[in-house]
Amino acid sequence: MIVDFGFFALLCLLSGVLAWVDIDQGIIPDWLNGTIAGLGLSKAVIAGGTLAGLEAACEGAAIGAIFWLLRRLYFGFRKIQGLGLGDVKFLAAAGIWVGVAGLPTLLLIAALTALVCACVMQLAGRQLTGQTSISFGPFLAIGLLLTSGLQQSWPCCGSLNISERTYQVAAATSPTAALRRSPVAERLHWPSVPRQAAATRG
Repeated sequence: MIVDFGFFALLCLLSGVLAWVDIDQGIIPDWLNGTIAGLGLSKAVIAGGTLAGLEAACEGAAIGAIFWLLRRLYFGFRKIQGLGLGDVKFLAAAGIWVGVAGLPTLLLIAALTALVCACVMQLAGRQLTGQTSISFGPFLAIGLLLTSGLQQSWPCCGSLNISERTYQVAAATSPTAALRRSPVAERLHWPSVPRQAAATRG
């Protein structure tokens, strides 16, 4: 719990820096995206081991590739960029934190907060058109923080927790390891279930 809180506090700090830089300069630096990705990967490895870290990295890479392709397709149809390359890289880094299953929650929160911001700007008298540029990084950062926080409190709100991810990987490689690392066995404190089963058979 303390480790999770420490990682989340660092993520909040990095997200705040990201939002400030994107609003001020209109970009999300590569070093910032890389730091967020590295922090998420470290958290996954510490909490779930090398397999969990590898799975998180693969999910992040897959998310980044998908949004890079969508960005290219949008530019091909509209001849304008609908999503910055920094945003694509940030989504790849965020995927390491929340996984593919948590991505819809992240995007929903980001879209809703961006819509609220646009409505406030309209009420304040600012004219918004189809060509108006609004930094989307801060809203993505809010989505990441809220989604990550929800997953830590209620894993059903977007993604499996680390132990359940590790269990799925173990189940595909070794039934014995899967039984030992089963989330149910962990919650019921059954670390020696395979040994007991072997003793019963003997």
